[in-house]
Amino acid sequence: MIDSFEIKSAALTGATGAIGRALINELLKNGIRVLVFARESERARELERLGITVVYTDLSELENIHLSEQYDAFFHLGWNGTRGEDRLNEQLQKKNVEYTLSAVRLAKRLGCKSFVGVGSQAEYGRVESGVKLSPETETNPDTFYGSEKLNAMQEARKLCGELGIKFCWCRVLSTYGIGDNPNNLIMYLINQCISGGECNLTPCEHKWDYLFTEDLARGLLLISKRGVNGEIYVIGSGTARDMKEYVNAVYDAVGNKDAKLNFGAIDYYPNQVMYLCADISKLVIDTGFVPEIPFEEGIKKTVEWYKKEIDKD
Repeated sequence: MIDSFEIKSAALTGATGAIGRALINELLKNGIRVLVFARESERARELERLGITVVYTDLSELENIHLSEQYDAFFHLGWNGTRGEDRLNEQLQKKNVEYTLSAVRLAKRLGCKSFVGVGSQAEYGRVESGVKLSPETETNPDTFYGSEKLNAMQEARKLCGELGIKFCWCRVLSTYGIGDNPNNLIMYLINQCISGGECNLTPCEHKWDYLFTEDLARGLLLISKRGVNGEIYVIGSGTARDMKEYVNAVYDAVGNKDAKLNFGAIDYYPNQVMYLCADISKLVIDTGFVPEIPFEEGIKKTVEWYKKEIDKD
């Protein structure tokens, strides 16, 4: 099985999220023909208006899709129930394992030589503070979301082996960027700072690893091209910084001095992870990936995008 090859066409699920949108931009930038499987939505229709081929479908229907076109690579980003209480829903999360295997079989029908699945830091559960997360770090997930991501990885790797498709799994740490979910911390900060409101925060003394979605997208493409068959890659910036530094960088990027940062206004969440950082050494060695966009630069791009979105309304 070939570990390294060129990609001229790619298919993906989960295309309308921030990571999916960044990946599509990276693929198009590299002259790669793109096929998207997505539920009908305004974001999906935007992709179609850009000339991207969109098959409107749900993850539960991937098994029934048969197309004549052939593609080189498959990226499986789609996953139902990624936030809040849905992470604790056992039946919902187990269904995602079925959908992942359906995506592998679809990749085979499309003639794909490579399958990249997107996993999560949740596969590790709680890890001793100060330990960088690597492919060798013990997995001990404490949510059904984490345990079924891990299960999906194991089952998909096995099925890809049986079908003769190169398989790589990418465990993503914390990301931020254009098109991001409005409910996460970075977008909450941007929104509050733009409006000149109060930003009620924990003491923000924990150390975190944030990666801009444009860097992540480049990493996913490199993994598909050069990743070693069967390997797991952890992807982040590879550097942990105090959360307070990130918060102050967002505040500076927005530039609204009326906004107020209230550090320590709220307590840490129960079982707050105080250290999160990716060990990207295997990823760098195998693929040549190196993060290129510092947080201060990426957050400026994100703030500019969000201000334009507000102006549209």
